[in-house]
Amino acid sequence: MTDFSRASSLALFNEYCLQTGLDSATMLKAAKLPADTLANPESLIPYSRFLNLLELCAEKSGNPLFALEYGLYQGVAIFWPSSLSHSKCAHGWGIPAGADALLSSAFQRRLCGI
Repeated sequence: MTDFSRASSLALFNEYCLQTGLDSATMLKAAKLPADTLANPESLIPYSRFLNLLELCAEKSGNPLFALEYGLYQGVAIFWPSSLSHSKCAHGWGIPAGADALLSSAFQRRLCGI
């Protein structure tokens, strides 16, 4: 049985790739994911290819913590539709403003033992 993930798990992937010097289209192609994956967040992608993408990005960027840092970069953005702004979600869904920064800070404290 093949496990799947929604393409929305790649929220902000293009933006993060730009910040780390990677080309998202090249990385998607290398992981054998469709070129339009980022444009179709509700589509399903094989989980094994999702993991392969993150491993390839870690290798190409020279950053073994690529996937972890990408998750921190995403924050809570993956929990609401990309068509809504953070402020709309914060008010409409009861998510406090700055929640992503708080979660990121808490995770870093836990990870670093602070």
